[in-house]
Amino acid sequence: MDPVVRIFLPYVSDAYTALGVEGVQDDTTILPLVAYLTTGWLVYTVGALVTYFSLAPISFIYYFVWNRATYFPGPKDLPPDNVLYEQVREEIKMSVWAFPFMALLTLPFNLFEFYEMDYHYDDIEEYGW
Repeated sequence: MDPVVRIFLPYVSDAYTALGVEGVQDDTTILPLVAYLTTGWLVYTVGALVTYFSLAPISFIYYFVWNRATYFPGPKDLPPDNVLYEQVREEIKMSVWAFPFMALLTLPFNLFEFYEMDYHYDDIEEYGW
């Protein structure tokens, strides 16, 4: 994540200067924090969307096309196709709306790691289990 922040730091600085936010480009602690939060949120949101839209079709094909008779047995238990597709459409919509909020909830943990305020150790022999 650090290289991404270093790449986008000038763009975030220029954006805040263009918006007229004063004092952000002079401060050495606020700008990296704002840049990390902005780029982190974008990276996590776009990453979640790419992962979801690349793996969800595989799951849909597996459950609803190849193994439909196994997971929806019997003609009387099987809902009509339009009900299933409407349910899938609603699930996709809810997932896409939830990804930005999940990225916001995940961001503080990575922010602590970025500023080395976490308890992750690189060497087990130095600190033990």
